[in-house]
This record gives sequence, structure tokens and C-alpha cells, in this order.
Amino acid sequence: RLHLLVTSRRALGLDGEVHWRMPSLPVPAPDDDADTAAACASVALFVDRARAARADFHLGARTTAAVVELVRLLEGMPLAIELAAARVRSLPPAALVQRLREAQARPDGAALELLARSGPRGGSDPRHASMLKVIDWSWQLLPEAARTLLAATSVCSGGFSLAAAQALSGAEAAATLNVIDTLVDHSLLRADEVDGEPRWWPYELIREYAHQQLAPAAARRARSRHADWLQRWAEALPLNASLPQVRAELPNLALAMSEALAQGRPEQACRLLLALQPAVSDMVLPLGMLQTLEASVAALGPGDQKALSHVALMRAWHRVGDPPATDRHAEAAMAQLPAAGLARAQVLARVSHVRWRRLRDSSIQPLLDEALALARDGDALSLQASILTTQGAMARKAGRRAEAVILQQQALAAWTEAGDGAGRLTGMGNLVLALAEDPGRRDEARMLARRMLEGTHAAQDWGRHAMGCINLGEVLCGQRRWAEAGQSYREALALGWRTLDMLPLSYALWNLPHVLAHERRPREALQLAAFAGRFWHEHVAPLNASDLRDLARVRRLARVQMTPAQALRHEAEGEALALAEAVQLALRETPAD
Repeated sequence: RLHLLVTSRRALGLDGEVHWRMPSLPVPAPDDDADTAAACASVALFVDRARAARADFHLGARTTAAVVELVRLLEGMPLAIELAAARVRSLPPAALVQRLREAQARPDGAALELLARSGPRGGSDPRHASMLKVIDWSWQLLPEAARTLLAATSVCSGGFSLAAAQALSGAEAAATLNVIDTLVDHSLLRADEVDGEPRWWPYELIREYAHQQLAPAAARRARSRHADWLQRWAEALPLNASLPQVRAELPNLALAMSEALAQGRPEQACRLLLALQPAVSDMVLPLGMLQTLEASVAALGPGDQKALSHVALMRAWHRVGDPPATDRHAEAAMAQLPAAGLARAQVLARVSHVRWRRLRDSSIQPLLDEALALARDGDALSLQASILTTQGAMARKAGRRAEAVILQQQALAAWTEAGDGAGRLTGMGNLVLALAEDPGRRDEARMLARRMLEGTHAAQDWGRHAMGCINLGEVLCGQRRWAEAGQSYREALALGWRTLDMLPLSYALWNLPHVLAHERRPREALQLAAFAGRFWHEHVAPLNASDLRDLARVRRLARVQMTPAQALRHEAEGEALALAEAVQLALRETPAD
């Protein structure tokens, strides 16, 4: 009847053995408040060990954010947290974070050396005296094949799939899986799945150690193999690619683009960008990737690739709310306009779409007509649909309701015929807006909007889902269903805030004041309207006459519910809000006390 509880970094392999995997400690979210962060196990461990090293250590306004960043950098690894906490006798947490970030950016394992302790405790158990010794002990226990694969996959950032591991190791799938299983069994890889596909991650400190084991020439070969595999993977993406899998690969793609630029191959970075366009055009790209691509496009010679890359960056900067960068790339794309064919059609169509969305510029109609003819000549159904949907939006704004509905129906049919699932969802959303212009068809629009949201949720297409919530909110406002409209806008806002997607975030902040005024919450309506007007101008487009009328209507609705002095004070308060404060205000479903 003997039972033994044994802790180990790998299974013992005994009959009757039952495994309980211990994950790393939970870490706070970056936007958790101070009380929530302090209650998190990883922060509590750091504070406990820091007080052992320095009795007066405590969490305060200045230290909490640094401790949160530190435990996140260390991925909740208890020993790493304990070793970092021992450093507070000589370094405040903010300085420790800075030194750890600098060390992790170096190829010599400085971060591992930083996380070490001296004294009797370190001497009595050398393996736990530093993270370097801990990981080295595990490394020595590995068979050679496992060491080779772990070192090869250390060029990956953000984990890797089985196909990537095969490309890096050159082995068959079965053999690669056996080695991966050994690494998981030794607790050197974490296993999970992304949209049904298995994926593995080492802890960052383990990845750093494994990377040190590669000779410089071997590291270069591994990075080259990885980049080649990523290019093949991106070019083979199906029309309806798994967006969670694409998002999971973004850190690796950013790394490959940066490496290509560093090696003097900017065209390779841009080829990756263009291959990804069908999947990432409605996705927020990491800022580091955008900066790499800026340099890569600037280094390209004239030609179609340069024009199309400008278009891709134009769409990306528009998504993150940078109008100057958006306009700069639109102008550069038109200056490099291809002479003919689908490349010319894509540039004309994409630039026209952004010019319409930003400036409501009706002079783009001839450009759209030319692009549509070229797309039809090239039998490019998805591109035709994209052009038709922009023309439908223009007809809707001009008050041509019937024409707008027909154009959006044609766009939806083209996307459906092309088998373009993401495009079809976009088409449904645009048809919702066209139908909502007719009071008699708003029930139809509402049902179509809910069907679209079911599709975007199933696809985990959060950019389109957030914009679908905005569309549904507009329909519900037209039906004076204020509470439901508010919920829909808040869902879009929460998604936009979580992903830093400025497009739905801006639309939600713009539309919510109208709902709040009708819900007899005039203070929040005026505060949010004042903020939203400034934010829209800075991140989406200059305020046009229609926008100014919308703001004036909200102000009239809110001002009649209070004194003029109160109204002026609340508008001034709204002008002074930071984005995080405005989001917090907008997400509040009940009036503040």
C-alpha cells in the first residue's frame, strides 16, 4: 500500500506511475490593477523572496508595474523568480527588468548568468544556484537527438509546429515526434494545440541556453532553413487559412523578416508580407514587424513588388491607427503604380478603399471602374468583390439605397463563388449596413449581422468580429434598442482594446456616446463624445461635415439633461481623458456614482 510522491523534471517510467504536470505560476495580465496583480501567485512569490533579501521591500505604485513585467518576462518559473528576487538587495525591480531585457537581447547567455545566487544556499545545491546550472543539468540528461532538435528549434520565436521542427531537423515526422516527446517528458518543452494543430514552446530561458549550444555557422544554417520553411508555409496558405495558426506564427515571421533585412535580402521580407496578405489584411501586425517592413520596402528597387508592399503597409498602418503612415504608403503605391494586370488592379482597389474610408473621396470612382475591369479580365473574383463593396459603400453614403444593396449582394455572391470565407464574412457585414438604411429591412439586417458574428466567432476572426459588432450596433440603434446596441459596441471595444485594433476601437468610441445620451447618461455621453472626436481625428480621419453633425446631435441630446455649466465641465473632462480612461468609461455598463 506504499504511495510515493516524487518531484522530478521528467517521468520515472515506473509501472503504476501517475503523472501530475505542474505548470509555471500564473502571471498577471499587463493591464491588471495593483490589487489583482498583488494577489497573483508569481508576484506573491517574488515579494516573499524579495523581503527575505531586503526586509523593507514592498509593492508600491512604482514597483508593482516592474514586478509584473519581471514575472511575465520569467514566464512564472518559480526558481527564476526566486533568483531574481534575491537581486533586490542591490537592484530595484525596474533596473532588474532593464538588465534582464538587455541580457536576453544578447547571444551570450547573459540573462542566465544574471539569474544566480551566491552564499551557503547556492553552495549546498549548485544545481539550484543559477538558472544556467539548472538548465545545464537537464541538458546533460538528454539523448543526443533531443539536444540537436532543441538547439535547432531555438531559432524559433513563439513556439513551433511539427512541420517547422521537421524542416529544421531534416527528419521524418514520426522520428521528430519521438524526439519532441522526449523533450516534453523532460519538461523542456510545453505542449499545446492551436486550432487543432499541436504546437510546442520552450521557456525563454531554456531557448536561450539551447541557442548558445549552436555554433555560429550552425545557427546561420538553422535560421536559413527556418526562413525558407516559413516562405513555403506562407505561400501554401489556403484561401481560408486558420487565423489562430497564422497569429501563432507571427513572432517567427517577424524574426524571419528581420533576419532577411539584416542579411541584405529585403525582397525576401516583402515576399513573406505579400504571401500573408489574404490572412493578415484584417489583423493587427506587431509594431516590430511593421518597422522591419518599413526598412525593407524602402530598400526595394522600383517594380510591382514595391507597389504591392506599399499597399500592404498602407492597410497595416490604417489598422493600427496611424493616418500619416497610411497616407504616405498610399501615395508611394500610386507613384509606383504597375502598368497593367492584376497588380495594377490591386493597387487601385486597395488605395481607393482606404481613401474612401479615410476621406470619403468620391473622386476614386474612375479608379475603381478601371480596377474592376482589370479584375474581371484576370478572373479575380475576390478582388472584384472588394471593389464592388467599396462602390456599394459609396452608393449608400450618397443615399442610393437600392443600388447600394445590389452592389453589396453582388460582392457577397462573388466572394461566395470564390470560396473566400473571410471575404464572405466581410460581404455579409457590408450588406448589413446597406439593408439597415431601409427601416423596413432592419430586422433582416439584424438577423444577417448575427449570422455574420456566428461565422467570425467560429473562425476566431477577431478583427472582422469586432467590426461586425459595430454593424449590429448601428442596426440596433436604428431600431432604438439602445441597451442591446450598447452591448454590441462594448463587445467591439473590448476586442479592439485587447488586440490594439484601432479601427473597431475608434468606431466603438465614436458610436457609444449616442447610445449613452439616449440611456439618460449625459455626463458619460459628453465626456466620451469629446474624447472620441479628438481620437477619431488623430487615428482614423479628419472630421467631415457629417461627423460634426453627429457630434452636435449627441451634444444636444446630452445638454438638455443638465445645466450649461455642467455640460462644459464634462466636455473638458472628456478632452483630458487618456485612452485607457476612455475605454474604462465606455465599458462601464451602469452610470458612475
